Amino acid sequence: MDVEGFALERMWGDMASQFDSADAVALVDIGANLCAFHVLKGGRIVYSRDNLCGGRQLTDAISRRYRISFEEAGRAKKRGGLPDDYRQQVLTPFIDTLIQHIGRSLQLYYTAAGQQEIRQLVLAGGSCVLPGFVDRLRAQSGLEATLANPFGDMRVHPRLDVDALAADAPAMLTACGLAMRVRA
Repeated sequence: MDVEGFALERMWGDMASQFDSADAVALVDIGANLCAFHVLKGGRIVYSRDNLCGGRQLTDAISRRYRISFEEAGRAKKRGGLPDDYRQQVLTPFIDTLIQHIGRSLQLYYTAAGQQEIRQLVLAGGSCVLPGFVDRLRAQSGLEATLANPFGDMRVHPRLDVDALAADAPAMLTACGLAMRVRA
């Protein structure tokens, strides 16, 4: 049973006001190990494809390039402090790889099941917030690309750091969908 798919659909129902639900929308969830490509229509996943490409590959590349531990590389990826050549030598090639995987997934969707045109990409997962990724994806795909925000229509406790929550929101899409199972 694919629990993640059900969680995404459940969360998508709550996020529907953020998107044009009449159109087919591609949800690209860039996790640690996989880049999951889902097409949703009417709140249901109608197509899915997984690619072996995720944030762990970037962390591995940082670790190898700068000869630091995997843990140090992960911290540096999130907090900064990497050498000046990081963007050109490590980050840009990784972003190019992600965009190629997304492009291939779009092509395969249109070849296999693409009756509905995709006009929007919704990005989730921790690696979708990499500097420059969204803008490059928009430019290369010609599609609207937005970050998923599962908290967009939720009330948030005033004590929570809203900026920190917004920064982590794309990575929490599946977790929010799973948490909503409790209230259902």
